[in-house]
Amino acid sequence: MNSTRGHAVIRDAVVVILIVAGLFVAIEGAVRVFWPQKLETDYLGGPSIAVYDERLGHMLRPGARSTVSGPEYAVDFRISEQGLRDEVHHALPKPAGTTRILVLGDSFAYGTGNEYGDIWPVLLERSLQADGRAIEVVKAGVPAYDTRTEILYLERIFSSYDPDIVLVTLLPNDLFTNMPIDADLTGHEPPTEGISEKGADLHSVILAKRMLMANDWLYGKLYVMTKRREYFVSPPTAAVRGQIEVTKALLERAQAFCRKKDCELAVLSIPQQFQVLVPDRGEALGVDVGAVDEEFATFAAEQGFTWLAALPSLRKVYQDEGENLFFRFDGHLTKRGNQAVAEFLGPALVARFGDLLKPRQPAPAGSV
Repeated sequence: MNSTRGHAVIRDAVVVILIVAGLFVAIEGAVRVFWPQKLETDYLGGPSIAVYDERLGHMLRPGARSTVSGPEYAVDFRISEQGLRDEVHHALPKPAGTTRILVLGDSFAYGTGNEYGDIWPVLLERSLQADGRAIEVVKAGVPAYDTRTEILYLERIFSSYDPDIVLVTLLPNDLFTNMPIDADLTGHEPPTEGISEKGADLHSVILAKRMLMANDWLYGKLYVMTKRREYFVSPPTAAVRGQIEVTKALLERAQAFCRKKDCELAVLSIPQQFQVLVPDRGEALGVDVGAVDEEFATFAAEQGFTWLAALPSLRKVYQDEGENLFFRFDGHLTKRGNQAVAEFLGPALVARFGDLLKPRQPAPAGSV
């Protein structure tokens, strides 16, 4: 009798497992067909948009093109013959009377998730030019770069563009990966393929995550469950303090280089989505979302370069409008997020570097 009951229990359990598995397969299949969640990249004219570089890991491949599509955006990426996501050809010698801003950064400067005309370096350039200024913005953002790679890239390409202002973009995630300039990179595989792809294999799992992340409170709770919360806790742990000091050393090197080249250095601090979404400064979650900016703003003042923190401005825009400034799952800036960064950055640069960014003077009357 007990044996019969045991077999019945096992049989029923197997039936339940098969039913659940069947439902999951059906749900996964339906999501894949009707609400696909994977980010798909097609490379046109080459194996990827990046090419291996021994010193930098990778660089953008001149002339490359790719299309990236997913549940949050579909974008066409084109790389110029100068190896930039830029539609402007920047000549040397620099045209007389022109001020050149060299923008360095990762995918946030490159413009992942957005068409070229909607990314903040382009919007910045257009806003400054609209005020009658002779401005060129060299758009040298490269996906998967961090501060270390950006400084090496600066030293590599500076002479090709002769900028008056070097604008390094920094995000908190750079603190996670930054290493000393002379670090041994043996074993580090450069992400020369698929640097725009993101997401798990199960579409239904991605959809569930996106649904959870749509809520600000849940997004914040999920974030502080990760190791990254350590970068917003005061006082910082020994490990975080070490990464902060590494990053400071990198910025010191950039400042020394710019001084030698007689150009200005500014750092644009773009927050992560988490910092914009959480209420107040995140005290309820046991963090301080402004901690990174406060640390580095003090350091920048001591070293003599400019720190431009976009966090307060982006938080205000989000609180006033309620429109997403970041793609919830992907994490990059939306079109409105790029606009908000440009709206903050243009006036901030003019206020700081007014002499360099003066409007073009009208020609004297009667001149040809």
